Order: sequence, then C-alpha cells, then structure tokens
Amino acid sequence: MAAQSNFRLRDIHDRTDRACIGTDTELFFVGGDDPELLEPARERCRRCPIVAGCLVYALTHDVHGIWGGTTPGEREEIRAANQITDVEPVTAAGWAALKPTRGRRRPSPARTTTAPPEPTTGRTDRLPIGA
Repeated sequence: MAAQSNFRLRDIHDRTDRACIGTDTELFFVGGDDPELLEPARERCRRCPIVAGCLVYALTHDVHGIWGGTTPGEREEIRAANQITDVEPVTAAGWAALKPTRGRRRPSPARTTTAPPEPTTGRTDRLPIGA
C-alpha cells in the first residue's frame, strides 16, 4: 500500500514550536538501539506538539535517525504492520531548499589560472593557483 502524507519537510521545518529547535542534531543520530542513548531524543519528541506529523513524514520518507520518537527499525516495523510499501527518498535538494536564501553566499568556484597553450596541441590546462 502506498502511504500518502500531506505533511512535508517544510511543514516540520517551519514550525517554531517544535521541540528539536536549538537541540544538537547529534542527539537524534546516535546510531544503534541503546535505550540510554535514545532516551534524550525520545524525551524531546514526547514533549513536541508536532510529533505525530513528524512520525507520519518519517513513515513515508526514507529518513535516518530519530523521527517522531522512533528509530529506523521501529519505523520499518510500523510500515510492515500497516503495509506501507512506497517510501520516498529525501534528496539533498530537499534539505537544501530549507536553508534561507537571503544573505546566503554562494560558494566561490576554486581559484584557477590558465596555463599558456602548448605549442603543438593548442591545449589549455587549468591549474590551481599555487600548484
């Protein structure tokens, strides 16, 4: 069964009352299933007003870490129990779209210089400055 979610990453990101704001993101990406390591993230999720929407998003998208108070393994079990088979990937472009664009500097291209053409081929090589 294909899962349908109207809850988007933007919906999560734009909520200023979510419990994960200001939290070190490593808290949600501890790896493994050690309850002591998972508990601080789960506690944040339990206090969060959008935990249900976050879980729905995580069930319908291929995300890592703790989302909606669940681990990736727990989400797999929930998907299996509910016959959720279509899980969308989250692309780098999707994450990048969340970053503010105003005032953001674009990365500058690597500084390069052009070597003079080789006499026999006319080829120009691009060499990094200082090479």
